[in-house]
Amino acid sequence: MTAIAEYLQNLSETTRLLLLTAPPVNETQMAQMTGIEYHTNERRQKYADACEKLCQKGINVINLCNLFKQHDDWETTFLIDGMHFTEKGSQVVAKEILKTIKEADWKPSLYWQHMAPDQFQGGPLLVVNEIIV
Repeated sequence: MTAIAEYLQNLSETTRLLLLTAPPVNETQMAQMTGIEYHTNERRQKYADACEKLCQKGINVINLCNLFKQHDDWETTFLIDGMHFTEKGSQVVAKEILKTIKEADWKPSLYWQHMAPDQFQGGPLLVVNEIIV
């Protein structure tokens, strides 16, 4: 993970990284689908924590494990089959990506409302159920 992040950062002085950790999974559904108990939230949390530690070096990160677990019913509200996002799960992720881009200390900013007219023509990139992305 470190090697990939360093490689991408070194592509140019203006390269900006935003890493997303793996989300938690519905362990019961995953075990039923795969027949093995490999996809565990303990493993995913370790990966998410390692990703956050890496990102202390000036890389923006969204910890989907922690973000999803803030909601009591995340297993059924945000995941359709134990791993893949429902529409609501996708909305939560999109909203957090937009928030992170908007708040990032990037020069120039990559948030569409902060771009100069010659950098971006138009309005929101995507409107999903009243959430402007």
